Amino acid sequence: DNTPLNELPHPVPAPTPAPSAPVKCRLCTSTEDIETPETVADRIRPALDHMGPDRIIVGPDCGMKYMRREIAFGKLKAMCDGAEIVRGEI
Repeated sequence: DNTPLNELPHPVPAPTPAPSAPVKCRLCTSTEDIETPETVADRIRPALDHMGPDRIIVGPDCGMKYMRREIAFGKLKAMCDGAEIVRGEI
């Protein structure tokens, strides 16, 4: 085929997804106190005032690698359970 490059059909670009914003739910890494799921939910809810729930990504703050495994697991479980509480409200 001798079709010039500028005459070849171009694929239609896929739409760019809306950017998501991570919400650091501020798991306190300076103590071994494990947050309750309700506390984590309280930290997530204000983000809903600024963007739709489909754009929110809940994640831990940095510093968890220095924690004992059972403490880090408890904090991450509270984060997941708190996100589930908020999902049930929307």
